[in-house]
Amino acid sequence: YTTLFRSLFLDETDIQFIGNILKEDQKDEIDYRKIFRKELFFYDVEFKNKEEILEHMTREMQIRGLISKEGSKSVFKREEMSTTELGNMVAIPHAMSNDSEEAVVSVMILKKPILWENEKVQVVLLLNVPKSQYNMWEVVFKRLYQYLIGDQGVTKLIKDKDYDDFIRHLERNE
Repeated sequence: YTTLFRSLFLDETDIQFIGNILKEDQKDEIDYRKIFRKELFFYDVEFKNKEEILEHMTREMQIRGLISKEGSKSVFKREEMSTTELGNMVAIPHAMSNDSEEAVVSVMILKKPILWENEKVQVVLLLNVPKSQYNMWEVVFKRLYQYLIGDQGVTKLIKDKDYDDFIRHLERNE
């Protein structure tokens, strides 16, 4: 066995070392193009309200067999419970119940922002993540949040509307 640690307690260097190993392992496991599918990447679209948006997005996922009717209904139920707007022009609605096997996210970039609940939203990411993939999703969500909010990616996404560029940013090492 190779000895990785010199003492019983981890110091900052040990923690950073473990983090780098985990980050590399997780990076290799995550196929962002499979989660954020090109056929579910919509841009320059116009809708009047969040209900129309969610109808369109859940219908597109249903057509492709990526969400059930129950899953679609649960997206609306979840939205009634409390708003899914994040601020910074972003909303992340999601299904409460999910009987699918794979994680999938639909992305919509509106031509003009709409009032979601309390704030204006122009980028909507509809999540459908099975419980079996919550651990993987945590990594994806952190990267997504870092890009959209931390790196001002939402501004770039609204301006460029470029699927491949969006995926490249998610795949990029931090």
